[in-house]
Amino acid sequence: MADVTFVTYDGLPLGDPDDQLALDILRERGLDCTTTDWLSGAQAFRESKITVLRSCWNYHMHLPLFRSFLEEVAACSHLLNPLVMVQGNLKKTYLCELARRGLPVCPTVVVEKREELSPKSLLSRLALLFEEGFAGAGTFIVKPAVGLATWGVKKVHLDAADGGAALKTMLAHMQYLREHSPDGDVLLQPYLSQVEKERERALVFIDGEFSHAVSKSAFQHLAVAGQAGESPLEAEPAEIDLALRVLATLPMPPLYARVDLVPASAPGGALLLELELTEPSLFLSMKEGAAERFARAIQERLRTLKG
Repeated sequence: MADVTFVTYDGLPLGDPDDQLALDILRERGLDCTTTDWLSGAQAFRESKITVLRSCWNYHMHLPLFRSFLEEVAACSHLLNPLVMVQGNLKKTYLCELARRGLPVCPTVVVEKREELSPKSLLSRLALLFEEGFAGAGTFIVKPAVGLATWGVKKVHLDAADGGAALKTMLAHMQYLREHSPDGDVLLQPYLSQVEKERERALVFIDGEFSHAVSKSAFQHLAVAGQAGESPLEAEPAEIDLALRVLATLPMPPLYARVDLVPASAPGGALLLELELTEPSLFLSMKEGAAERFARAIQERLRTLKG
């Protein structure tokens, strides 16, 4: 029986090289570690003491199967992050729940697959993104409720002078996502220019404690850690505080989490873009000691199991 199995997908059969930094440390300490594609290695997961979700970057295209996989693995192996956290994190509608709890979240409206799609209904939903009046113009992000990287993400600028052409483009893309995304629900958000001017700020936590942060480019393509324009970053105390408030909504400290923020207009303020608990790059290579911290956290979970 393997001590630790990292979950990957067929596009990275050996896993993200960034994750291998932690596995190499665990192997040096005598642990039996492996990396397995979640779609083809069910037996390996059944024979692993700890299963760590990592670069499973095609789960969104096989959502029902992935949910079943999670339940099966959690029944026979110690799944990290735990099933209770991951199941609710797969769909980005969790942002609306965090907003209801009073956390500063990028304004988000969910359009469910069963809802009517029409110019009138869409304009009424877009108006919900604004505390003040909505004049029918602006730049918006349309994306699937279940997805990763830039899959299905579209930026649309509405202009009252274009005769409704952009609105039709938005509606057409929403219909496409209804038919081709695994869930069919769609998220609408205002476009925040800060994501390109000031870049996203990704804060990495290990065992519930802040480890390090990186700066990410907007609309980042799917790539192994460090190959999509990321760079090390010193997080502001207010950003760390916000991220800890987000993590405090979880039932227990996660093995890992990445809290993606964007600077807000208020001094020292920030908005939550995503809470990543399933398959985020952790950028272990960008902070001295980060791979060691991750390996130690996994080893401690294993020790607790044996105890």
